[in-house]
Amino acid sequence: MASAIEGNPGARALFANLFGTPISRAAYGLRWGKIFAPDPVPADFATRGGGGLGDRPVSVNAALVELASADIDLTAIVSRYADLTIPVALLYGRDDQAIAPTIDGDRAVEAIPGATLEMTDGGHMLPVAHQQASAAFVRKCAEHVLR
Repeated sequence: MASAIEGNPGARALFANLFGTPISRAAYGLRWGKIFAPDPVPADFATRGGGGLGDRPVSVNAALVELASADIDLTAIVSRYADLTIPVALLYGRDDQAIAPTIDGDRAVEAIPGATLEMTDGGHMLPVAHQQASAAFVRKCAEHVLR
């Protein structure tokens, strides 16, 4: 059934409009819990943080499209890393459970000329859960670029 939904825009839209919001809302804690882990999901993330926007049918439909093409799209993106000529700095949470920082971060730095990788405490949602560390990283990068 999943492949029928992925490959058929009409079926995807029907699924997203009929079932997307209830399923998304039912899985909210599980979904965001895994993305934020090991950090807690802020109590107001659904409203103030925008987490509830993913429950809309249009968002569910978009997520299905992204998931269906992720392997192809990411392969194309990664294949162009060596062509980057702008400064690249990556910040990863050491305990990120959505993306493996020691694999994805290291591979990106190896493939992107001049890229740097910085690790900090926390998981995947650093700008939300570790605002000070994220802001300090952005300031440091801006200072480096403006030199």
